[in-house]
Amino acid sequence: MLGYKLNGEQMPSKYAAITATGYQVQSERTMNFGPYNLKEFEIKILNCAMGISGEAGELTDYLKKVIFHGHKADTQKIAEEIGDLCWYLSAMCSLLGITFGSVLEGNIEKLKRRYPNGFDPEASQRRDDLPEGEE
Repeated sequence: MLGYKLNGEQMPSKYAAITATGYQVQSERTMNFGPYNLKEFEIKILNCAMGISGEAGELTDYLKKVIFHGHKADTQKIAEEIGDLCWYLSAMCSLLGITFGSVLEGNIEKLKRRYPNGFDPEASQRRDDLPEGEE
């Protein structure tokens, strides 16, 4: 059974089967923040923030090696690092009591307001979507 197209390539339906909220629900079973003496919420949210930063660093370092050191790009490796980022983002959403899907939807709505006709460098510089004096 065919799923959807990504960058012009037909993807199997197994890739289209999971929603952001479904991912969040399934990934919660592996979220173990352990007992700490610090305030529980603070340590958990810090763990997520540090995880996001660490995984973004791993992805950046890998891309540095591909772009500047001549390593061959491995799409599967990149996808795994993106997946690790998603895990920490999903965990943070769970801690905040929001769905990963609602965050994604909110981001798309923000982008539609900012770039109603698609990305435009002038609109990016002008930022009509922000209150006056804010950048």
